[in-house]
Amino acid sequence: MKKDVIRRKAIEPKSSADREPDARDSGVQSVDRALSIIETLAEDDEGYRLSDLAIRTGLSTSTVHRLLGTLENRRFVQFDRTESKWHVGARAFTVGATFAHRRNFSAQAVPYLRKLRDLTRETANLAVVDDESIIVLTRMESREIMRSLTKVGGRVAMVASGVGKAVLATYSDADVNAIICRQGMPRLTEKSIVRPGELFRELEVIRRQGYAVDDEEARMGLRCVAAVVFNDCSEPLAAISVSGMTSRVSKERVPEFGKIVRDVAAELTVALGGEMAKAKPLT
Repeated sequence: MKKDVIRRKAIEPKSSADREPDARDSGVQSVDRALSIIETLAEDDEGYRLSDLAIRTGLSTSTVHRLLGTLENRRFVQFDRTESKWHVGARAFTVGATFAHRRNFSAQAVPYLRKLRDLTRETANLAVVDDESIIVLTRMESREIMRSLTKVGGRVAMVASGVGKAVLATYSDADVNAIICRQGMPRLTEKSIVRPGELFRELEVIRRQGYAVDDEEARMGLRCVAAVVFNDCSEPLAAISVSGMTSRVSKERVPEFGKIVRDVAAELTVALGGEMAKAKPLT
């Protein structure tokens, strides 16, 4: 079986309003542009050539080259001379890893992710909400050939992910509505939920059954089953999930996977000193 790969994103130039002014950069502008370069490099594992990076960020080639030099000296970026491409550097990873370390439950979750991976033979993920998006903190990769494609540190809309919908199901309808108004309902695939009414109906099901399903809504060919990990106030602390190809995580197996994920989430909740929120009975 041919291994799937993460394909490089098409280069989309910024609008003219986002392009750099002719005036010399101020210190704040330089910091903002340097961070923009790092964020852009983080979008694509294959890296960017200098000219492509300039187009992608909307900056001039000379400005990007100057900032890359400074970032390279601090090891926030690195240059692959074989392919003439720039990539995120080791220092950026070290700084970014602090985000996960600050959530001190990440290390404690590892044995439970391993258990989840071994019980399902699929990739197990730990994710949290950050700025009304879902970000993956850590994972245990499946031993199968085809694996989940969402990388650690990757973001996805709450409404289009299993972990996101699992968390949204703990929110009030008013809070969910507010998130929809601010973030929208992006159509990531032909199966994405893009109507509020449909989302609210699904959230009711999630509240009753105790787990959520991303049925190819974030990526075609990928299905995800997720459940919430609660804190000591029965509020969502994080969410765990298993994700894999639809050929293995079939619709027939979703209830089985749902029970496993829900049970492991409950075990992790207890281990972290949390308290499960009571699910509504199925009718």
